[in-house]
Amino acid sequence: MTTPILQYYDSFDEWARLETPAGIVELDRTLRIIDRSVPAACDMLDLGGGPGRYTLAMAERGHRCQLVDLSPRLVEEANARIAASPHASTTPRAVAGDATDLSAFADATFDCVLALGPFYHLTRSEDRKEAARECFRVLRPGGVILAAFIPRLSGVGDLIDRAARSPEQVNVSAFTDAATDGIFENPSAEGFQSGCYMTPLEAGDLFRASGFQVDKTISVRSILYGRERAYLEVAHNDPDLAKVMQKQADKLSLNEAVVATCGHALVVASKPDP
Repeated sequence: MTTPILQYYDSFDEWARLETPAGIVELDRTLRIIDRSVPAACDMLDLGGGPGRYTLAMAERGHRCQLVDLSPRLVEEANARIAASPHASTTPRAVAGDATDLSAFADATFDCVLALGPFYHLTRSEDRKEAARECFRVLRPGGVILAAFIPRLSGVGDLIDRAARSPEQVNVSAFTDAATDGIFENPSAEGFQSGCYMTPLEAGDLFRASGFQVDKTISVRSILYGRERAYLEVAHNDPDLAKVMQKQADKLSLNEAVVATCGHALVVASKPDP
């Protein structure tokens, strides 16, 4: 069955998204966070990994990364990119799958789960809980999850811009529901469809309820959010100043206000040893 989310990703170039100024900064900073959070040579699950950008980046770092995505089209693209890469022999073929059902994998299979997309698409509370439980199950004790979410204040703020740009996608009901409950339902067939905007507290509680120990909640782009093009221009013109900006972005990425308002954030959590 074709769902709105599959229809969206069938027409959206997810690989190219990370080649825009915002995407370049997001990719670079996400990789920095991953590198600081996981040990060398992990068995990784790239859950909702799309066309394989992070899977290939992890393979370059010596990790063995299994990609799972809901979209058959993106799985096909990922497999083509994996096959053409220098890491084809050490990277498993990507497979289609649902974050709420990882029964294809045994308990304690992975050292790390990257869930950089699924949780802000799961609008049903039970689906989010089931996905978190499944991630916990397939992780080995001591394993780490990095799970992306869109904080409510940031998501609702972005809807204001979206309403001006594409008014058919944001009506009174959709905006009110997103602001009140964190659940956005696009009334049109165009653009990003259903979205879940959790508060940072809700995101942490989701994983704690599944048995995880939440280590931190961190803003991905931090104070560079919305200023990516300017930052990249500074990096080109004055690399030393850009390094200072990057350090400040790192320092402020744990600030509660920054986490709440600066785009995508990550819950970094671990599965306790028995």
